[in-house]
Amino acid sequence: MDNEKQTGSCLCGVVTYEFNQSEALSAHHCHCRDCQKITGSGKATILLVPSNSLTVSGDLKFYTVEGSAGSHVSRGFCSECGSQLISYVDENPDLKFILVENDDLIIINKPPGISVHSGTNIKNDIISTLKTLEEYKSVTLVHRLDKNTSGCLILAKHYQAASDLGKIFQSGNVEKNYLSLLSGELSGDKIAVDHSLIRNKLNNAPSVSVSSSGKHALSYITLLKQFKQCCLVDIKIETGRMHQIRVHALSISQPVCGDTKYGNIEINEEMRKKGLKRIFLHAKKLSFFYKKQYIVESPTPEDLSLVIDNLKNEI
Repeated sequence: MDNEKQTGSCLCGVVTYEFNQSEALSAHHCHCRDCQKITGSGKATILLVPSNSLTVSGDLKFYTVEGSAGSHVSRGFCSECGSQLISYVDENPDLKFILVENDDLIIINKPPGISVHSGTNIKNDIISTLKTLEEYKSVTLVHRLDKNTSGCLILAKHYQAASDLGKIFQSGNVEKNYLSLLSGELSGDKIAVDHSLIRNKLNNAPSVSVSSSGKHALSYITLLKQFKQCCLVDIKIETGRMHQIRVHALSISQPVCGDTKYGNIEINEEMRKKGLKRIFLHAKKLSFFYKKQYIVESPTPEDLSLVIDNLKNEI
């Protein structure tokens, strides 16, 4: 049954599709305004399937719009009867959602533009979506990624795993590497940024800033490629403070490209011309020991790879 082919079609039957049931990643209801308009109801039922496991036959026409979460969604309609059949998130056309899964944890490849947990004005989030599925009803966050940051994210599947993994993170026994694009030229092949950080309570101030009275924060930045206006870097963080990478980058006058909170407006505008539509920050690797050694990597998303290619063409 797990390998049974699932098939379907549009209303008139001109467009058909087929996929393996065993390769479906998740199913959930989306209540965003776009899905409500498309279906003419209060929600759309969505089945997430890797594009390489889906076969579509027939003529589809696509309409692309920026979704409420910030990603660009291309919806495919039958050119004859108008039925909507498939949607692609342009930033992640070949998304592999789950990187690792066992009885204790899930490590997902978080897409950009989606919050990890619910909150004010957040319609869809990772945790709420997964909890609609029976097998994930008890999942909890072990750590966090900002809404527009992509990459490796760990979720615990039960209370004991959440407690154990939380202690591992708190003790600093997790190696975390990020791929980022910083404005300007790095002062060396590898630099350490050791600036304590403090959360600000003023509404108009950045959420985090450098302060000698703050909590210790340490980041190692390694140069991967220098471009004309920016540099591609690997950032290893020894601590996990809120907005650590973004504020540390700002503290050396090299803010993360695409960062609308701490970044440089002019640089962000230039990078937008290179195809950058969000903050260039990707959690590319996690390494830790919990019952066994985990070394998990998330491939560079296509939207960020496109920016890198465009920058290389200028050299």
